[in-house]
Amino acid sequence: MPLPRVLFPAPARSGAVARRPGDGADGSGGGARGVDDAMDLPEAELRAAGLDGELFALGDGYCPSDVLVGPAERLRSILQTRSRRLAAEGMTAAWVWGALPMPPSVVRLCCALGSRAEGSGAGVEVRELTLRDDELRRLDGLGITSPLRTLVDIARDPREIERGDVALRALLDRADVSVDAALARLDHGRGLPGRRRATERLRRLELADTSAGAAGDRRFSRC
Repeated sequence: MPLPRVLFPAPARSGAVARRPGDGADGSGGGARGVDDAMDLPEAELRAAGLDGELFALGDGYCPSDVLVGPAERLRSILQTRSRRLAAEGMTAAWVWGALPMPPSVVRLCCALGSRAEGSGAGVEVRELTLRDDELRRLDGLGITSPLRTLVDIARDPREIERGDVALRALLDRADVSVDAALARLDHGRGLPGRRRATERLRRLELADTSAGAAGDRRFSRC
């Protein structure tokens, strides 16, 4: 895993800083250190800044407390220090897209089929995948599987079923993702083992959500 570091510069208006122990708030003793000065602070000092509310942990590092975090920022927190040939996939991609509240314990990355799947190690899994052009997105130049491909990959994965179902439901709430589109991708896709498992899983989720919606409508009608 890359060493923790400050991932993003603070906005120009920011007052977020990382201070070294003993620095004074009045400018004496060195005063507050700007975020740019804190980029390479030791992990202990980054953690201390986190406890002070000046930084917060995100992915492999920290960022200033006033940074607004979206998919691009979450992706950067995972890939900033890694090879540009790698892209987020699976549950890691689901977290980047906002389908999970917390990143998975294992960082799941992919690279193009035939590339050297470098980067695997403790807490990191790298796979070679066959991706269509529309299945790889770029956010600030960093790669991630599209929401639809992310859903298809999680549906085929027998690991973390309960948490995976949470991610699948959240991805299905997006306007650009649907069960029908996922099933079409599974039916016509190459290099997608586990298609039967994924189809059954998506149909089960669809049926459960439909049943829950119908039950809610009945309760409402009796009010």
